[in-house]
Amino acid sequence: MSLEVETIVENGTTPCEPVSSHTSLEMGFSHFNPLQSRFVLEKLHIRDVNILSAWPTSAGKTVVAELLAEQSLNQGKKVIYACPLKSLAEEKIRRLKKLFPERRLEIFTGDYRNIENRVQKAASAELSVVTTELLDSASRRKGLSQALIANAGVVIVDEAHIIATERGPAVESALVKISQINPDIRLVLLSATIGNTKELGSWLAALNGKDTVVLESSWRPVEIEWHILKAPNHRSYWAWRNMAIKGTVQKIAEIVLNEPDSQVLAFVWTKPEGLLLKKDLQKLGISCLFHNASLELEDRLDYEEKFENRQIRVLISTTTLAWGRNTCARHVFILGDRRGPEKVPAWDIFQMGGRAGRTGLAPKGDVWWTAHDLKFVQSVLGKQPEIKSLLKDSRRLAFALVGEFPYKGKADFQTIKKWFLRTLAGKTCPPGAADLLLKEALRILKEDTKAVTEDFSLTRIGRTAKMFYLDPYEAKAIESTIKTAVNNIPDLQNQIKKDISIAIAILTSRIIGMKDFYVSKSEEDEINAYPALKSKVFPMVETGLIKQYSHFAAAIWTHRWLKEMETYLCMDKEARLRTKQPYPHYKIRNMIWDMDRIGAAAQFLATQMGFAELGDFLADASLAIRSGAPLEACDLLRVKGIGPARAMLLLKAGIKDREQLKEAIAAQDPKVHEALPQNVIEEALRS
Repeated sequence: MSLEVETIVENGTTPCEPVSSHTSLEMGFSHFNPLQSRFVLEKLHIRDVNILSAWPTSAGKTVVAELLAEQSLNQGKKVIYACPLKSLAEEKIRRLKKLFPERRLEIFTGDYRNIENRVQKAASAELSVVTTELLDSASRRKGLSQALIANAGVVIVDEAHIIATERGPAVESALVKISQINPDIRLVLLSATIGNTKELGSWLAALNGKDTVVLESSWRPVEIEWHILKAPNHRSYWAWRNMAIKGTVQKIAEIVLNEPDSQVLAFVWTKPEGLLLKKDLQKLGISCLFHNASLELEDRLDYEEKFENRQIRVLISTTTLAWGRNTCARHVFILGDRRGPEKVPAWDIFQMGGRAGRTGLAPKGDVWWTAHDLKFVQSVLGKQPEIKSLLKDSRRLAFALVGEFPYKGKADFQTIKKWFLRTLAGKTCPPGAADLLLKEALRILKEDTKAVTEDFSLTRIGRTAKMFYLDPYEAKAIESTIKTAVNNIPDLQNQIKKDISIAIAILTSRIIGMKDFYVSKSEEDEINAYPALKSKVFPMVETGLIKQYSHFAAAIWTHRWLKEMETYLCMDKEARLRTKQPYPHYKIRNMIWDMDRIGAAAQFLATQMGFAELGDFLADASLAIRSGAPLEACDLLRVKGIGPARAMLLLKAGIKDREQLKEAIAAQDPKVHEALPQNVIEEALRS
């Protein structure tokens, strides 16, 4: 059968008169917009085709996804909705719960401790919202893939230009596996920034044998006008940046003064730039907030709400608000064209610009881009960026390949090559290049990371990487650190229980295998300001547990986080309510939040090496680090609803584990009822 890629292009004109809603969903409007109307009139939600929607931001791609989800559910099939970020997944699940109140919905953003429970939830869910990495990981696990993927009618990938970013290989690999597990599934990609739609459409058609319809248009319900602000040129980018901030502040102040009803969303590429911009605006008496990843989720949501309710006129943000969040403004500013020494990706620029103007919220959008390199500006605005696969990078390909090896048994080159040729990278490879790419990736797995044997079997490093979705370099670093601890620390079993430092060294050792982790001079100075913590970590350098400065820094920052949390948790309840909860250093924040997975991987590795007791302790330590709680609280933290503060209250009452907690509940100890609500007490009795 010859597969077709049908392209519906609107060329910037209004394609047809809006039609009234045919659906029973409460979408918040009575008529589809012109692009959505064309989608409905063409019956694309009903036709058994893949969809690639490349409409501009705010043109209504989300509604297309919701119509496709409704159609799948009405056919008795499941829906998978994949988002690039956990925050977007959480926002999407709230929206879908309103649209499908009678359906069973679940969100999956990563949980490596209770896999059986996750499989049960996936099996019962009719609509699952997942992060893209979770989707890829699920496609590699037989039980979870059957529960989540096998009976799905459609998989929707939001912000699909993520394929061209660092996290893109997960999407690419997942779509290949999903179409193998469930060839009947419809593949849907949504993005406002795709330049090579026909190439991507052909790839989707080849994956599952269905025709693909590409939806393209330059029509936008709210017009956007781009303006380039020129700061005086300067050889030094950093000197130019300071002048650019002054010029941006002046322009924002002019808008605030002359347009009392307009709001401003200002995007920066780094936290220091955002802080400088905020400081200069506040000097002029302009109320503003700075939305960035260093804030707690609660604070970020509070900032968004204040902006949306017009309590503040100006909101500054890093890229945290650019990807799919429904935050928009009459004016959008983009400060600069570099993130550190690197040029920023074109799709980030378009994502930011797309926040300007929004139907029903702003009649027009103006984007003000203060750029240093005008040739770069012209190249970005001249055309939509093409989405290219990063699986042509050998290291990324090696990570993806681990998932193609059987947990037990052997793989073979031809099977691996067949998988690769189904990826976007393989489909767009020049003749003869596939073998060279695969051979280099296999060399990395065999020689550099020791994840694969010469006869194409997984080693324990490879099995760890496959099971826990971990880069083989990082798995190797953890294994090496466990070996060092066992060989170089006398009486390890007792030493590690006395001091969490050894566990911190092992669990943060994945830093050694990470590709782009570095410590700046200012961060070194910050570390030097904590001599007590340095003295605690130095002995681990002497034993060989820590081999790189980046690892040393990660251990220091982890210790600092735990120390700050210890102080916070030791406060009484009233003092805690008045005090902001500490947050991990931004460089290790994702690693702290990821401790469930890393702890489970370290436990698995240690057990495979014959050190099961050490593995159990590492699992406990990872839970303590993830929670910011003392080690002795670990068993209590395993009860749903008990966090670090409640665990500390129980510890102060002399209750150290679940058995003692059950005994105290049975004895109707008033301290338990003071520390825990009734639903958590009931959960404790069940656990």
